[in-house]
Amino acid sequence: MLGLFKRRRKKSAEDYSHIVDYIRMRHIGSLVKYLEEHREGLHVTDLIYGCSKYANWIANARSSGVYTRNIEENGLLKLAIGKLLHEIHVGEWSNIKIEFDGVYGEIDDIIFRDGTLIVIDKKTTHDKPPKEAHDHYVIQVKAYMLGLKRGNIISCERGDVEKLRRLVNMWLDNKISMLGAILYIDASRSTVTMISEVKIVEPPNSEFEKQFIALIEETLKRPKARPSWFCYKYCPIMNKCYVEEGWADEV
Repeated sequence: MLGLFKRRRKKSAEDYSHIVDYIRMRHIGSLVKYLEEHREGLHVTDLIYGCSKYANWIANARSSGVYTRNIEENGLLKLAIGKLLHEIHVGEWSNIKIEFDGVYGEIDDIIFRDGTLIVIDKKTTHDKPPKEAHDHYVIQVKAYMLGLKRGNIISCERGDVEKLRRLVNMWLDNKISMLGAILYIDASRSTVTMISEVKIVEPPNSEFEKQFIALIEETLKRPKARPSWFCYKYCPIMNKCYVEEGWADEV
């Protein structure tokens, strides 16, 4: 009986290599499944980089079942951490689905406080939050507020949707105010504690509305590539644009 507690010789890691590989494969597969999005149509997040060609491509890719996520493990982990934090509700209303001008959006949270509706979007970072909010995230929150102005609230996962509709109508009648907010959350694995910061976003003005609606129409009817920082850092069809737009000939 005491022999059970004797120190045993460790087997070489190679003895279990097929099991190790299988477990890691299952782990990565579970991340991919967890991050699956069942979206159809054009979404606000497709448009925030200002390129109608990318927005059109990714909307069609999703509808065709093309996987557009980063499949490298570290990238999947970052996305999964972000999704988990998004599932922690902050507002009286959460996961609010909207539709306007042929575009869909999903607002993370909405709070009503002191006569102000506050539209909140959570963003995870892997470093300290920036001093100034990223331009494309500001565009995203403004677009959500624009969607509440121009479109319909389809549903919300949490909260009384009819009450929210009434409050939006009160805002449209200038009886209450509205603001946007970006909640940055430092989810880096190199720090023990998380740091969060809030950046306030003003409601969209008429010029923003005009430009964003024009971008939607361009995306749906005549998509056009627009070079920006997004091309060189994240865009999955950059090489396609180099050929189709003739950019390679200009180098």
